[in-house]
Amino acid sequence: MREFFYKKWVKACMAVLCLISFNVMAASFSLMAICESENVYSKTEEEIREQMQEKVCMNYSIMAVARYKSDFCMDKLSGTNFRYGVIQADKIEGMDLNNKRIYKACNFDRKVTEDMLHIHAFDVGESTEFRVGSSLFDSFYLYNDLDVIYTEDGNEILSKTDSTKRYYVLSYVKKPLKEQGEFFSENLFGKLKQWERQDYFVQAEAVVSVLCAVKGWVFELFLLSLALFLFSLVGLFTGAGHRGAKEVVPGWADRIPFDVFTAAALILGTVFPAIIAAENISHVHGSVQWMVQIGLLCFCAEEILILVFAMSAASRIKMGTWWKNTLCVRTYTFIKKWIKNKIRNILELYSRMLPMMWRAWAVMAGLAVLELMGLTVAIYRPGMQVSLWLMEKIALYALITKFLLQMKKLQHAGAAIAAGELEEKISTDGMFWDLKEHGENLNNIRNGINHAVEERLKSERFKTELITNVSHDIKTPLTSIINYVDLLEKEELDNPNAREYLNVLGRQSQRLKKLIEDLMEASKASTGNLAVVCESCDAHVMLTQTIGEYEEKLKASQIELIVKESEEQILLWADPRHLWRIFDNLMNNICKYAQASTRAYVNIEKQEEAGKIVFRNISKYALNIESEELLERFVRGDGSRNTEGSGLGLSIANSLTELMGGTFELVTDGDLFKVIVTFQTVKDHRER
Repeated sequence: MREFFYKKWVKACMAVLCLISFNVMAASFSLMAICESENVYSKTEEEIREQMQEKVCMNYSIMAVARYKSDFCMDKLSGTNFRYGVIQADKIEGMDLNNKRIYKACNFDRKVTEDMLHIHAFDVGESTEFRVGSSLFDSFYLYNDLDVIYTEDGNEILSKTDSTKRYYVLSYVKKPLKEQGEFFSENLFGKLKQWERQDYFVQAEAVVSVLCAVKGWVFELFLLSLALFLFSLVGLFTGAGHRGAKEVVPGWADRIPFDVFTAAALILGTVFPAIIAAENISHVHGSVQWMVQIGLLCFCAEEILILVFAMSAASRIKMGTWWKNTLCVRTYTFIKKWIKNKIRNILELYSRMLPMMWRAWAVMAGLAVLELMGLTVAIYRPGMQVSLWLMEKIALYALITKFLLQMKKLQHAGAAIAAGELEEKISTDGMFWDLKEHGENLNNIRNGINHAVEERLKSERFKTELITNVSHDIKTPLTSIINYVDLLEKEELDNPNAREYLNVLGRQSQRLKKLIEDLMEASKASTGNLAVVCESCDAHVMLTQTIGEYEEKLKASQIELIVKESEEQILLWADPRHLWRIFDNLMNNICKYAQASTRAYVNIEKQEEAGKIVFRNISKYALNIESEELLERFVRGDGSRNTEGSGLGLSIANSLTELMGGTFELVTDGDLFKVIVTFQTVKDHRER
């Protein structure tokens, strides 16, 4: 589902939907707020209309009184639907309101009664300031020379002063309302242009009509637009930074430092549009049409900028670079690195100039000087003693702790090298002088050991390849020799010496063939090039078959073989061919090197979840070499090498055992020769 929002056309549609739904949501919320402030939901349309007309009459009355020194704004208000008269008196009770002589100004066009009039009283003095706007909602004036008194019910009244005069403005609305031009009959901007030509009553009538028309469904529109806005916003944030792929790819905006981008977006999104709007509004003298057009352009540009900023912020958060890619962090990192390099250069120069002991004494001398300075300050300001002591200990203990941690790091590295872990290097960044040098030395030791190991492995590979190639090259002519010896043995030879020579040639060629086969098998086993197909092998059966093949050799060598088998069946997980070769080599080793007229022992045991086969015998030759040396190639218990054998039997058995996942252990104790071969059982292998 996420990959759907990674597509470019989907993100473009989500962006358009986000902007449209946000504007609809803002407009519907504004209408809801106006409806709530004007109590549209709790009043009828007629009550709302009367309330609005009362406000308009109040605004026009302020405009009239504002010109109390001239014509009471008759020249401007005569063309409106506002009918009014201005009376200067302390009270108007009992006056004949249709007598034109009592009015300072009057444009009544019919007889009036007190119940049909809106009456507003104003106390006006020389210092009263009037502020009259040009909008339906912004006409008001201030009482600067009057005292404000609050009655018990919370209503505000104004106390008169000696320098004020009271004016009454009596007004009513001319009906039907007279409109200027084709109002509400043109396009949007045409309506805005016509709007400026209407008086406040016509404008109020239009506002009331709109509010009453939308109050029934504006809340549902707000919820719908809010849901679409949130859906599109989630879709945009999901696809932010993705260019049709799963990984986040930074765009052109993501490469700008985040704090610079934020400041630019803030300036361009708020201050700059406001300045442009103010300049344009001042040039068109408050034209509503141009105000709306410029306002819409600035508002749309601001919305697009905010959306781009939000998408870039989402991409940065996904990449985890929103705080790294800032000008402040870059500056801080540069300054920190520069200061650190300077300090490091000074310390390295100091380290090269003085040996380790002298540096330690210099540090201690510096600490002594600092302590002396602290004592001097404490003499004149005793209250600083504890603070200075605490600051010194914090700094000193921090340095000692860092020194000890670095020593511990070097200690672990030395232990790792001793354990044979040579891959990971020690990071010496930030270490003190001599500790850093020691760490570099340990890294160099690792490199030297790795180089030596690589050379050793290279030598082993070369030796293995040499043995394999030479064995293969010798095997071809040897096969021809064996074949021709076999042909000669089938011929009738009269000379008995020739027959004897031929027999010797046949035995020695077979011995040489066996040696070559052992060499090739040992090479393949040590390099892991032999195919291994493990299956269930009955240890009792295979060992019994192997021992049966060596009964005659054991009798000829006067060796008594004692076999001790386990009561339960032991099934080993191994390759039958390789397991037989292991048993064969070990039995052959007993026949060749066991002391005559002695006993040899073979035990089959079950140890936990493993099967163990133990071979023991007394050697006829002194075993004055280590067990590890006996497992190497071409090493024989017969130091004089008078017996037949290549010295590869134990090495092959060891390699085959390790190749099948078993363990091969050789133990010598005096003349006692002991081999322990261990394999997993079938049950244990299946559980793993």
